[in-house]
Amino acid sequence: MIIPYKYILKKTIAFFAVLYGAITLNFILPRLMPGNPAQTVYLTILREGGGSVNPTYLHQLESEYGISNAPLYVQYYNYLADLLHGNLGVSIAFFPEPVSYILYNALPWTLFLVITSITISFFIGNRMGRYAGIHRNSAKDLSIDIFAMFMASFPAFVLAFIMLDMFSLGLKLFPLGGAYSTSVNIGFNLPFIISALYHSVLPVLTIILTSLGGWELGMRNNIIPNVNSDFINYSENLGYKKYQINQIAYRNAILPNLRHRNIIT
Repeated sequence: MIIPYKYILKKTIAFFAVLYGAITLNFILPRLMPGNPAQTVYLTILREGGGSVNPTYLHQLESEYGISNAPLYVQYYNYLADLLHGNLGVSIAFFPEPVSYILYNALPWTLFLVITSITISFFIGNRMGRYAGIHRNSAKDLSIDIFAMFMASFPAFVLAFIMLDMFSLGLKLFPLGGAYSTSVNIGFNLPFIISALYHSVLPVLTIILTSLGGWELGMRNNIIPNVNSDFINYSENLGYKKYQINQIAYRNAILPNLRHRNIIT
């Protein structure tokens, strides 16, 4: 087996270049904004409680939030050093919780939602694309394609608000937020699992609907050339049944669709 070292090296360099760019932008953009979080919190305290400006207290707030007045290059160096040591600082929204602790708690739920949604949308979307491609230029194909293009271009956060308004506020079928009910004991037990699945219905459904279009359109575009290819005609001459021929075309079209959607890089 030939290992594509150049390909792997190219992808690795591109990954770290994009990562470094994102990290640098994350450092620069907040510092281009006027003021800082400590000043915003301090002004809020003054508006609500009154009193006069106390520079000592403001400096204390800046220290607690990890805000430095050192030169920008020194801040950048300390920022990169903290990242390399896994120190992500203190959360502003959930002060004084460390950011790493918040990410650690949120990561399992995020992975569960993303993996579940992508897996379901992958199978449904590819099946829709297969059906549309096999019945190309028909009314069924047109209906599926219009739905797929509409959902592919629909912002996920907008659909999420619509789903909450319809099914949570309106019909009251699902909760407005949270990963599970606070009345159940956290752990690997049936009530907790049922509660977590119940709370994940709307987020998972939202991600599925907004990602179906890419899978469907990609599969449709991939399967049409396969259906018209020479090996399919040869299979028909050999006496293969229609569903067997469609299955062969589907298997040949699914790998390019995976690569196109960056599941296999």
